[in-house]
Amino acid sequence: MRKIMYCEKRDGQRVLFEKVRIVNAVYKAFEASKEGNKIIAQKITETIMENILRIHRDKTPTIEDIQDLVEDTLISHNFRSTAKKYILYREERAKLRVIS
Repeated sequence: MRKIMYCEKRDGQRVLFEKVRIVNAVYKAFEASKEGNKIIAQKITETIMENILRIHRDKTPTIEDIQDLVEDTLISHNFRSTAKKYILYREERAKLRVIS
């Protein structure tokens, strides 16, 4: 199976892709919603990884692309409360970036 080597940050910089960051973000959203655990976060992340590879075959995914896929995957697996927590956290972070 092909691996994702890089992702593109909001400032356009290419950085090494770190799968663990997705696992941690999903797990934190599960903790906030009380819908899942670390094992489920890892399984959801595997699905996200498959989707990234399928959708972004020929290009480097952006952070936004990856975050959108996290949302879509949580919703498609009926973790709606977790998806809502994740979306609200994203919105909060976006506001903080504007302020900074």
